[in-house]
Amino acid sequence: MRNRVFGIETEYAVIYHPGRRETARPTNLEIYQLFESLLGRHVRCLPRAFSLLRSKPGRFLENGASFHYEATPKDFEHGLIEMASPECRDPFTLLSCERAKDQLVETLCREVNQRLPLMGYSGEIRIGKNNVDSQGNTFGSHENYWVEDPLSSYRKLLLLPLWMGLWILSIPVFAWLLLVMLAFIGAMLVLFLLPVAGALLAGLSNVLSRAHQRSALGF
Repeated sequence: MRNRVFGIETEYAVIYHPGRRETARPTNLEIYQLFESLLGRHVRCLPRAFSLLRSKPGRFLENGASFHYEATPKDFEHGLIEMASPECRDPFTLLSCERAKDQLVETLCREVNQRLPLMGYSGEIRIGKNNVDSQGNTFGSHENYWVEDPLSSYRKLLLLPLWMGLWILSIPVFAWLLLVMLAFIGAMLVLFLLPVAGALLAGLSNVLSRAHQRSALGF
């Protein structure tokens, strides 16, 4: 078998069963935040980098997997819990990672249910895993593969003008980013050096003042 890269990302549906006479329920975003707060108890992870283009919270696990909140801007509080496997080199490793994902999510779900009464909720959370729901909406497991698809010489010639145009257009952008970075570094240096310069000038002024007083007294 040739070496390939395999991966599976799974969208877990968040299902809340309200308790008897319960009128309010936690949003899916609040439920995800509970899951994320408990994640570090079981695996080592780091928060994903902040991006202005993507405000969805999430964390990266030490094995390369990801755990994050998936939602649309319109229904941001009613999203899904999504977990992606690390990049695997064979189907057997991928299957092990997929089962480990399910087990981790189930464990977190049990712990979150134990916290719900402390928050004033009497319901119960369940996690669903499927590809199509009762209304025909598709979600669930999505396979990712790395394949070799080299461009032909003809396609490369067609893309060459586009690549050169993008490269030329990117020069002003990089220049602007460089100026912003230099301005930021300069501002930080000024803010750091001003107190130091003020302290040095104050010390020098005290030394000169004492020397002047001594000369005036004839020492």
